[in-house]
Amino acid sequence: MDRELPHQRGCLVEMADKKWNIDLSAWKTMRDVHDFNKAQQSGDLEKVFVAYSDIIKAWEFSPDPSNPDAYFDLAPKQWKAVQGHVREAVTDFFQAENE
Repeated sequence: MDRELPHQRGCLVEMADKKWNIDLSAWKTMRDVHDFNKAQQSGDLEKVFVAYSDIIKAWEFSPDPSNPDAYFDLAPKQWKAVQGHVREAVTDFFQAENE
């Protein structure tokens, strides 16, 4: 029986509150992963916010997560939550690929 992997469904992270949708289905090669990591490691929040706005489709906050400028309006505690959910999604992505 072929099992559908989480990233093939489009929603990689299923949170208990169902408010988060992080979609890594566009990551087809390690180049995609590299570009995402490069943005994160740059220390340039504008680049990070663009990278996150590409993958976060829904979250628990009122600004639209597809708008990179919305990330500037997050409180530090909210930003920490965003980073945690993205970290979980990336971890799940690679664990699913190895199953």
